[in-house]
Amino acid sequence: MEDQEKKTLLGEIAKLKKKVTELEAVKESFEHQISALSESEEMFRVLSENSLLAMMIYQNDIWVYANTAASQISGFSNQELMGMPFWKFVHPDFVEQVKLIGSKRQKTEETVKSYEFKIITKKGKEKWVWLSGASTLYHGKPAGIVSVQDVSARKSVEQKLRESEERFKFLTQATFEGIVVHKNGIVLDANDAFIKMCGYTRKEAIGKYLLDYIPGMKDRARILINIVKTSTEPYIVQARREDGSMFMAELEAKGVKQMGKSVRIVAVRDVTERLKSEDELRIAHKKLRVMNSILRHDIANDLAVIDSALELYKETSKPGMLDEIEKRVKRCIDTIKKQHKQELNIIKADIIPELVINDLIAEIVQSHPEIKITVSGAKNVAVYADDG
Repeated sequence: MEDQEKKTLLGEIAKLKKKVTELEAVKESFEHQISALSESEEMFRVLSENSLLAMMIYQNDIWVYANTAASQISGFSNQELMGMPFWKFVHPDFVEQVKLIGSKRQKTEETVKSYEFKIITKKGKEKWVWLSGASTLYHGKPAGIVSVQDVSARKSVEQKLRESEERFKFLTQATFEGIVVHKNGIVLDANDAFIKMCGYTRKEAIGKYLLDYIPGMKDRARILINIVKTSTEPYIVQARREDGSMFMAELEAKGVKQMGKSVRIVAVRDVTERLKSEDELRIAHKKLRVMNSILRHDIANDLAVIDSALELYKETSKPGMLDEIEKRVKRCIDTIKKQHKQELNIIKADIIPELVINDLIAEIVQSHPEIKITVSGAKNVAVYADDG
């Protein structure tokens, strides 16, 4: 009986030793986990405190952890942040969005990972921030963890760029001359005036090769030469519209920077009518000079005759000389009146017909073959005369 009890007791002792060994193993594992957790928490703390990003954890709608960068971005101290609702310093325009996304995240529900919004710092300054977040466990309970970056400087640059682009778009659309932006001859953008001038739709114009508008080889070569210049003085080329009709285009170009890229901006003016008017004006001036020359010649001849007749009258007192003088004076008056009428016709664009001597002589020769006519001197001399 004693042996049986002793045997049972020894069995219980063996079981107890085994249990103690198991408990010691569990304790060692637990201590290892605690140590690893402590090391992990310490690593997180070191990384967090040395990060330029705000690192924050919230649970039950309040902040439970915030690093130094969080205080720097928000302006609130760490003590002020602890226990504060996570939407407290969010701009009113974004509060509902942040509350909805943040609530889902701390409940481990699916939601957006990153987004932008505005905050209001302790001093009342508005800032744009970029937030990236995820769900986590904090002290064994669901929580949300976020990193926040101040992107106010970038947003300011973007805003200025948008304003600049809007001003450029307004000015280019408001101007009456065509504006084209191109890169190596490929059209990147064009204003309404250019679209209307060329007859293409905006969709057809964008991406089109600029030289496709220019049919002449010399004009194309001229454009290619000017493309490499920083800027160009206005020059004129012949351009083709979508319907095939031609117009004279005055181009003025300059190299500029657009969103960091080198592009070419070209002002395009339809000068067809201007050139036509200038040509008509040049011809009118030329004809007026010819007419004035003729007027001076005819009157000078009559005045010479009048002068001679006066001298003869003084010497002979013949009445016939007075008649000659009267005739010549009347002829001068008629010449001046006729010349004035022709000038008025030119001003009214009723341009005096232009004849070419060779053409006129050819008609006379054909009509009178019996007459031998020899022409010498300049060829194709223009003569301006009215129907009389």
